[in-house]
Amino acid sequence: MKVLFADEKKNWHMLVDIVLEKRNIDVEHAYTVNEAVNKISAGNLDFAILDVRLRDGTAYDVLKQVKPKVPVI
Repeated sequence: MKVLFADEKKNWHMLVDIVLEKRNIDVEHAYTVNEAVNKISAGNLDFAILDVRLRDGTAYDVLKQVKPKVPVI
């Protein structure tokens, strides 16, 4: 299983890695709207977790640019 985690805070990324990798879930990381859009558009995710605030915008900006074919939390 592969998950995208998008958040501006590095500490949250480290925590998500620890928790999800113990459950054999691969984590892709994004810190900006552009990174999140590119990774969702690549189409190889099972779901995405988007924080509302990213470095250069919001999760809503991501969703406006892509129509994800995966669940988004």
